Amino acid sequence: MLGHFIKKILISSLVLSSTTAWSKSLSQLEEKALGEYIYRMEGPQKFSLIEFENYFLYELNRICDLSDVHLDHPLTLRIIDSNTVNAFATSGSFVFIYTGIIKQLTDVSEIMGVLCHELTHTKEHHTRRTVESRSDSNNQKMLLLATFPMVLLLPGIGELFYAMAVDQTFIQQQLFSQQMEYEADAGALELMRNAGFDGSKLISAFESLGRYQGNSMIPDHFSYYATHPLTSDRIARVKNALQTHPQFVLAIDRAQLDYTLLLSRLYQPYEKIPSTHDNYATLIETYRAGIADKDISGLLKTYPHSVMLRLDRLEQLLYAEQWKEAGEFNQKQEEHDHYWARLPIVQSAVATIDSHQLSQKEFIRKYQGSLLTHNVNYEMLKYLAECYVSQNMHDLYHITQAKYFLECGAYDEALSQLKHPSVNQHSIYAQAIKNDAELMISVNRRLRSL
Repeated sequence: MLGHFIKKILISSLVLSSTTAWSKSLSQLEEKALGEYIYRMEGPQKFSLIEFENYFLYELNRICDLSDVHLDHPLTLRIIDSNTVNAFATSGSFVFIYTGIIKQLTDVSEIMGVLCHELTHTKEHHTRRTVESRSDSNNQKMLLLATFPMVLLLPGIGELFYAMAVDQTFIQQQLFSQQMEYEADAGALELMRNAGFDGSKLISAFESLGRYQGNSMIPDHFSYYATHPLTSDRIARVKNALQTHPQFVLAIDRAQLDYTLLLSRLYQPYEKIPSTHDNYATLIETYRAGIADKDISGLLKTYPHSVMLRLDRLEQLLYAEQWKEAGEFNQKQEEHDHYWARLPIVQSAVATIDSHQLSQKEFIRKYQGSLLTHNVNYEMLKYLAECYVSQNMHDLYHITQAKYFLECGAYDEALSQLKHPSVNQHSIYAQAIKNDAELMISVNRRLRSL
């Protein structure tokens, strides 16, 4: 799986270094397209990890609100089931994290520190800035071309000058990459502070990552060859920032409780969770038993604010096809928690509930606008298409099918649906889907040619 991770990073690097149409900068749509390409490489998500993704999205949405962070695109998070100890972000507000790193960081402030680091990468448009940096490096490339003939004319001295030019170009690129990592570290600390997480836990997170990534083993006099800064340098900067700007740590008991419940789902029942929070041992046993019996109502009464418990309860009501109870439960959550309704899993649940409680015309009125938004739920689109067929609205049926294929990454099929004779090619829905599909086809074609 590590090779798979490296492949994705290489694709991003190749795009940034070899692109001509994007030689100076990336538009917002191009950033989104590149991020989606890497996201699609993962394929469909495992059902068992969907709740985990939504828990992290809940916390990141809360962090963005508390720090007044406004992203160009809705945040998308993907958990990759692998022992790889890593996380990364791509353009278009996509954040990826491996289960391997979740198992290593058992304190919620540690894991949120890593996610805040990646959030800063996308907030600060580091992909876009890397493209601009590549464009600015043309002078260094010209220097390489100018010094190369000296290798032939002056074998000894020429090779020395060429080696110096190569080294200078490489060092500049690496230093730029390291600078962005330092920015992401500082940004993570600020985001953690505003949300009440313990910023000092960023140090222990770096120590854990350093043991697996090996950067701490690089000798100091070779440190400028690393794309990431040395772990020791990053820790020193965090310690200095904590001394300069002391923080007030808010109570994060709820977040730690939720994260511990998440870990208990990630580990097998016979595995011991390597957590220092031993007071959760009984809770974990009760939680696992409740999940197995599909009844966690008792725990929810004790911990009514738990995100994981509320998500589990909603899932259990849907599984039992208790549509009215599920709708009432969800409405209660939305009234008391404005982050709740933003979660993709909740939006999917609401669409499922509505498909069983609303008439087809009511469902169409509520969800037709989703044809113009991104990250739309697949099941909602399927039912919306059924509604259009029943109502003899064949033009919108094919548009909805096109939207479904677009969301699934089948861009050619999306365009094919739009070519149906019943579709008005100039409608706002057809134009929006067509533009998005053609952009993604262009990005995919370019990436395949590298």
